[in-house]
Amino acid sequence: MYRDLLAGYIAGSSGTLIGYPLDILKTRVQLNKNLSVGFTKIAKEILQKEGIFAFYKGMAAPFISAGLINSLLFSGYTLTLKELQNNKKSEKDFKTIEVNFLKIIY
Repeated sequence: MYRDLLAGYIAGSSGTLIGYPLDILKTRVQLNKNLSVGFTKIAKEILQKEGIFAFYKGMAAPFISAGLINSLLFSGYTLTLKELQNNKKSEKDFKTIEVNFLKIIY
């Protein structure tokens, strides 16, 4: 279970680590009044004027929360699979569980 928590945290936080600078670029492109300016020019401007850390300003909260959310998802998925495998008494019982779950959703 600890492996799932760790794997989920690494997956969520690394996704944020990679995606956050792209989100910064997207926001700056949208705020730019000159429509002909693209991602590369704005990225160069950010690097020259503000430095590399400008791409990661404000990333602490999404970094931590994405890691926590994904760690819970990974471990919850694994626990659910184990529980379903342990409780396979018969196909009829499993079908009843599926039908009741679908009733709850819809």
